[in-house]
Amino acid sequence: MKTNNEVQSQAKPLFDIQIWLDSKEAASYLRLSVNSLRIRVMRGQIPFYRLGKRLRFKRSELKSLVENSLKGGSHDN
Repeated sequence: MKTNNEVQSQAKPLFDIQIWLDSKEAASYLRLSVNSLRIRVMRGQIPFYRLGKRLRFKRSELKSLVENSLKGGSHDN
Protein backbone atom coordinates (compact mmCIF):
# COMPACT_ATOMS: atom_id res chain seq x y z
CA MET A 1 0.00 0.00 0.00
CA LYS A 2 1.30 3.46 -0.94
CA THR A 3 1.80 6.11 1.68
CA ASN A 4 0.13 9.49 1.41
CA ASN A 5 3.45 11.14 0.48
CA GLU A 6 3.99 8.68 -2.39
CA VAL A 7 0.54 9.39 -3.79
CA GLN A 8 1.05 13.16 -3.51
CA SER A 9 4.47 13.01 -5.19
CA GLN A 10 2.93 11.18 -8.18
CA ALA A 11 0.06 13.66 -8.57
CA LYS A 12 0.64 16.27 -11.27
CA PRO A 13 0.07 19.92 -10.44
CA LEU A 14 -3.11 21.39 -11.91
CA PHE A 15 -1.23 23.59 -14.40
CA ASP A 16 0.71 20.58 -15.76
CA ILE A 17 -2.41 18.71 -16.88
CA GLN A 18 -4.56 21.63 -17.98
CA ILE A 19 -4.17 22.73 -21.62
CA TRP A 20 -6.41 25.82 -21.60
CA LEU A 21 -6.48 28.44 -18.86
CA ASP A 22 -9.01 31.19 -18.25
CA SER A 23 -7.93 34.74 -17.37
CA LYS A 24 -7.80 34.13 -13.63
CA GLU A 25 -5.78 30.92 -14.01
CA ALA A 26 -3.41 32.49 -16.56
CA ALA A 27 -2.85 35.49 -14.29
CA SER A 28 -2.07 33.16 -11.39
CA TYR A 29 0.29 31.09 -13.57
CA LEU A 30 2.16 34.26 -14.62
CA ARG A 31 1.93 35.76 -11.13
CA LEU A 32 0.09 38.82 -12.40
CA SER A 33 -3.18 40.43 -11.45
CA VAL A 34 -6.05 39.75 -13.85
CA ASN A 35 -6.01 43.44 -14.78
CA SER A 36 -2.27 43.34 -15.60
CA LEU A 37 -2.86 40.24 -17.72
CA ARG A 38 -5.61 42.00 -19.69
CA ILE A 39 -3.41 45.06 -20.24
CA ARG A 40 -0.60 42.86 -21.59
CA VAL A 41 -3.08 41.03 -23.83
CA MET A 42 -4.28 44.37 -25.26
CA ARG A 43 -0.64 45.38 -25.89
CA GLY A 44 -0.05 42.11 -27.77
CA GLN A 45 2.48 40.85 -25.23
CA ILE A 46 0.58 37.69 -24.30
CA PRO A 47 -0.96 35.30 -26.86
CA PHE A 48 -4.63 34.48 -26.35
CA TYR A 49 -7.63 32.87 -27.99
CA ARG A 50 -11.23 33.99 -27.86
CA LEU A 51 -13.99 31.48 -27.16
CA GLY A 52 -17.12 33.51 -27.64
CA LYS A 53 -16.59 36.56 -25.44
CA ARG A 54 -14.13 34.82 -23.14
CA LEU A 55 -10.34 34.83 -23.34
CA ARG A 56 -8.43 31.56 -23.12
CA PHE A 57 -4.71 30.96 -22.93
CA LYS A 58 -2.68 27.89 -23.87
CA ARG A 59 -0.57 26.81 -20.93
CA SER A 60 2.26 25.73 -23.26
CA GLU A 61 2.44 29.22 -24.80
CA LEU A 62 2.50 30.87 -21.38
CA LYS A 63 5.23 28.46 -20.29
CA SER A 64 7.31 29.43 -23.33
CA LEU A 65 6.74 33.09 -22.56
CA VAL A 66 8.02 32.61 -19.00
CA GLU A 67 11.00 30.54 -20.15
CA ASN A 68 11.98 33.18 -22.73
CA SER A 69 11.81 35.94 -20.14
CA LEU A 70 13.98 33.89 -17.77
CA LYS A 71 16.56 33.42 -20.53
CA GLY A 72 16.72 37.18 -21.05
CA GLY A 73 14.46 37.23 -24.07
CA SER A 74 13.07 40.54 -25.25
CA HIS A 75 9.89 41.90 -23.75
CA ASP A 76 7.98 45.15 -24.09
CA ASN A 77 7.07 47.30 -21.12
